[in-house]
Amino acid sequence: MLHKQIFISKPNCNPFLRSPKINNLPFIRVNKSVPGSCQSGFMSYFYANIKYMKFTIDKQEKYVLIKIQEAKLTTLVAPELKAEFLLLHQQEYKNMIVDMSETQYCDSSGLSALLTGFRLCRDASGSFILTCLQDHVRKLIAISQLDNMLSIVPTVNEAIDFVFMDEIEKQLHKG
Repeated sequence: MLHKQIFISKPNCNPFLRSPKINNLPFIRVNKSVPGSCQSGFMSYFYANIKYMKFTIDKQEKYVLIKIQEAKLTTLVAPELKAEFLLLHQQEYKNMIVDMSETQYCDSSGLSALLTGFRLCRDASGSFILTCLQDHVRKLIAISQLDNMLSIVPTVNEAIDFVFMDEIEKQLHKG
């Protein structure tokens, strides 16, 4: 009989790691087999200490402003940002402004999350704008050659103006 059980794994039950920690964080083992069976069944490992991303969302009629309040946009918080982009897209927000004034570091997972937001807005004929980039993040985007693809402006007010100008342009091209 198969059932799910979540428990903190013991070191001797972990066939993949020699330590009961991943990156010095305890992990949780999900075992979809008989309880207590360490050798059989499919096992996945998750962090027991989940880090929740800090951000604010300001929803307006024509756009949504997402202010990331994290110093590092990394693997620990990027999935939550992606999920938030998807939720906003489902709520039919096609113009997103991302204020990264507090973000001093970004890794490939963070870039991937930003690209997810970009693709969602592009597919909805909207705008995805990054604003207030710190030097390290700006350099990473340039090295990745994404600066030609992503809209980057210095301030939030300029990003808001960009959204309205882009909307006006699209209306002129339609009619």
